[in-house]
Amino acid sequence: MDEVLQQIMKTIEREFKGALKDGLLDSASVANKIWDILIDKEAIKVSIPEPAYGCFENFEE
Repeated sequence: MDEVLQQIMKTIEREFKGALKDGLLDSASVANKIWDILIDKEAIKVSIPEPAYGCFENFEE
C-alpha cells in the first residue's frame, strides 16, 4: 500500500507542477490517473456493473 501512496503522491505533485507551469489544472485527468493507479495495483476492486434488464425509458413524457 505504501508503494501505491507514493505513486499517487508523485502523480499529484507532477500534475500540480505542470499546472503551475502551464497555468491550467485538469483535475479530472488527475483523478483518472489516481483511479488507474488504484486499479492497476489492485488497491480497490471495481466490479463490472450488471446489465439493466427490463428498463424502459419513456421519451414521450
